[in-house]
Amino acid sequence: MAAVVLIGMVATVLVVGVRNSTPGEALADPNAKPKQQSSSSTKSHDPLQPKATGPAMVPGWTPIAINDGAQLVTDKAYDVPPQWAPLNYPAQFTGTNPKTSIYIPALYMRGYCPDSPNSFRSMAGLLVVNNKGELNDQIKNAAKQISDAVYTTKDGAKATMTVGEPKTVKIFNNKDALIVTAHVTAIPASENDKCNPTSSIITVLLLLPDPDKPSDVNTALAAWADQGFPEATSEDDLTKIVTSIHKAN
Repeated sequence: MAAVVLIGMVATVLVVGVRNSTPGEALADPNAKPKQQSSSSTKSHDPLQPKATGPAMVPGWTPIAINDGAQLVTDKAYDVPPQWAPLNYPAQFTGTNPKTSIYIPALYMRGYCPDSPNSFRSMAGLLVVNNKGELNDQIKNAAKQISDAVYTTKDGAKATMTVGEPKTVKIFNNKDALIVTAHVTAIPASENDKCNPTSSIITVLLLLPDPDKPSDVNTALAAWADQGFPEATSEDDLTKIVTSIHKAN
């Protein structure tokens, strides 16, 4: 996973299903058959089959539908490079407070670390951000939350993160959003974490809240990538990923 693999760090990623999850409780088994929907709609609600029907905004990339058939049903998608693959259930990082969940994730180089099939080099997905304080602080805190979740060792040692200043960018339908990029260095290694990178890049896009629809949370699209090896995802590609939100059909 970025840092060490899913196993071996305090922030182990659990491959879990999502469905009406309650804090402190186990989430649904991703292999369990979904319950029948009571709606008379003929639209598929299979959470394992969200598909974007429209083309990617970034030529040659793969659209990831922001639609799990259950909790997140939108007509939007984001794009990832062709070597990336979707994970059809959320990734949850445990061992940090607050617990960090990434929804509609996509991974790059899954299983790169020997004996750790759930390891990965890069990830992208949606993150829920508490709508408290200044938006600039919210997006910086989101980058810090990812850094702590992914790059903290079992004994609590954290990486060093340097975050830039948020900037306003235009996304789909000429909407404004905030974007920030953070550089993670001094990623701690341990005897059990033999696949840790030496550095990483985290890019976060915060969707600006609608002033006419107050909410306790905001939504961010984040992407991050291990650095220091030839196939590493570049900072430019991370920016393309988070700014690629578009109509899925």
